[in-house]
Amino acid sequence: MIKYIYEVCTVVAARAQKGTTTKYMVIKQKILQMISEGKYKPGDRLPSENELAAMYRVSVITSKKTLEELAKDGCIYRIKGSGSFVADPRHRKKPEQANRIAMVLPLGGNTGGGMELFSHVEMVARRHGYYVSVENTHRNCRKERDILQRLLKDNVKGILYYPTFSSENFDLIQKFAMEKHPIVIIDKSIHDIEIDTVLSDNRRGSYQMTKHLIGCGHRSIIFACECDFDEVSSIRDRFLGYCDALSEATLPLDVDLVMHPNTGHEHCADRSHIARFCKEVAEKVKKDKSITAVQLASDVNAVELLGQCVKMGITVPDDVSIVGFDDLDFASYITPPLTTVKQSFGQIGQIATELIFKRIADTDKKVEKVLVPVELVIRKSCRVIDGAMRKPRQARHPSGSMKKLGPESRARGGAEHEHASALDTQHKAGDAADMRRKQPRPGEPGDSKVRRGGR
Repeated sequence: MIKYIYEVCTVVAARAQKGTTTKYMVIKQKILQMISEGKYKPGDRLPSENELAAMYRVSVITSKKTLEELAKDGCIYRIKGSGSFVADPRHRKKPEQANRIAMVLPLGGNTGGGMELFSHVEMVARRHGYYVSVENTHRNCRKERDILQRLLKDNVKGILYYPTFSSENFDLIQKFAMEKHPIVIIDKSIHDIEIDTVLSDNRRGSYQMTKHLIGCGHRSIIFACECDFDEVSSIRDRFLGYCDALSEATLPLDVDLVMHPNTGHEHCADRSHIARFCKEVAEKVKKDKSITAVQLASDVNAVELLGQCVKMGITVPDDVSIVGFDDLDFASYITPPLTTVKQSFGQIGQIATELIFKRIADTDKKVEKVLVPVELVIRKSCRVIDGAMRKPRQARHPSGSMKKLGPESRARGGAEHEHASALDTQHKAGDAADMRRKQPRPGEPGDSKVRRGGR
């Protein structure tokens, strides 16, 4: 099933890119990822300009720009009449460290949004005259630690660090903080260390999703994640958002409906582990007919569960509703299209990069923590149960609205959208595509967004 996800992503990549992501940067990042994963080794010949253009359905001008940028960064070398080849990293010429920031990413596995994140980081860095080197940890904690130690010795100007787990490398992160080495943590919260952080408002996003399920008439809702709560802060926040919505609706927290393995983080990146875990969730759904919905902590897990349900003859959403978190590219192309929470990876990358340059300019500035708003995207993997309330009670989210958590940090949004009209729309035949909610004016309280997903 994981293989299917990547096949779908390939199709999506060939379509017009969403948002402001530049096409050549998307292709460049794909090639860099394949080099990092060993699919292209030093000395291997890369596809030609014409071959790249055909593969990604772009113009030859775009594919040529891609190869030029890779050569400019020293990742490949070009031989006239022969082609483009992967450079040996041991002999690769690197820009001066004074103009370099490093981005440490756990690419592959179930990490979403890496491509969009990187493209926005690179755009901001270029405006500041900086080069971005990408370090792929492959979700390996030992490799992650080695990379951080090497970057510390290399004395790069700044580091954008996307940890695989919140609990790893605590001592190294504390060393960066104590020595005032510019570093920004992305996606995770590192508790008890004063360090710049940029992440999605995971708790509020999960709260909105559970509230949506409750509004659709669901009462027995599984919350499932493939990692332990104490290992990944973003997953813990999503669980707390689930609890917030249950509490607001005066529903009890049934711990038998909270599914997460106690196997240690070394298994979280293992695809076979994710498949086994989702199989257990599907078996529970098949056995307990009172369960009407499953809320997954990520889209990757949601798609894996969809596959397990198909194998067991469980129909989605008629037998059980399945929802995810992330809104990765494939979410709108699978069957049924996935209801999920959209993270703005591009905005996270942009804010984090601007923050690292502020830190480079002033190592004594006050630490900032920025929460980036998320958006509920309603598609067809969730059904409305007959007799469900059309207008559930509105209440303020327990964690409050978005607010400034550090100097110059902002979280903007608008008044919370009326949940009932989303339910009314779901009752209508045809599910009109791309129905969007009225957008709030900047400066109004709250940050929630709800939109109807297409397809």
